Amino acid sequence: MAAFDVTIVINAHREGLIAAPSLISASRAKMVAEKNGYKVETFVVQDRADDLTKEVIGEWATPDVRILDVDNGDPGCSRNDAVFAASGEWVAFLDADDLWDEHWLNEALNAARRDRREIVWHPEVSLYFGAESRIFRSIDMESDEFELSSLLVGNYWTVLCLARQSLLLEVPHPATDIQKKIGHEDWGWNLQAMERGAIHKIVPGTGHGIRVKESGSVMRAATSAGVIPKPSNVFRKLLEDKERSLTAARASRGS
Repeated sequence: MAAFDVTIVINAHREGLIAAPSLISASRAKMVAEKNGYKVETFVVQDRADDLTKEVIGEWATPDVRILDVDNGDPGCSRNDAVFAASGEWVAFLDADDLWDEHWLNEALNAARRDRREIVWHPEVSLYFGAESRIFRSIDMESDEFELSSLLVGNYWTVLCLARQSLLLEVPHPATDIQKKIGHEDWGWNLQAMERGAIHKIVPGTGHGIRVKESGSVMRAATSAGVIPKPSNVFRKLLEDKERSLTAARASRGS
């Protein structure tokens, strides 16, 4: 049995002062979840973090917060390091420049308790702010809106999800390799989780704030380089299913 119900994993790099609101949002979400009986562990992964970011984290951190210093230069690899060290049955991700709805963690855990299938839980909406402003609505795989083929050209879900530690250990986040044109670790991981048999669902009534940076992020560098997600067999199965349907249709017309 896991020592904690959930491990919060916060990725930090060079956010500086803007990390403070993100850390506070994590604390508030943790408090709400704990008030409802959940045991919560917190990790902060400092991946090549600068001194100001470390200072902000140090002033916020309580004695029970575990801090990992890593030298990955890659958000996916840093998440993997924290997942490996986590003690929670579930893991919830937050980047140190983004914001959680204070009810997110509690509501996501409630949803996970109600439905014990292999599910990756996502917020219903994400509000993007900073360099650009927009509202992104996540799509539930079990809704009529979901189209698998749409994942060929775009990502339905952000990286700020709640997933079982066992799934994350079996399907780690892929590393970004710009030279090989492999990136968008969140999109790639979402596909690989589906290949493993997991489904992506939303937690109704929940939301996140996603800060869009002007420059300097791994995501923007990857996008500029024209990368694609790490290949998976999800679309191979889609093509095979379509081929079987076409074959069956031809046979029906010929009979």
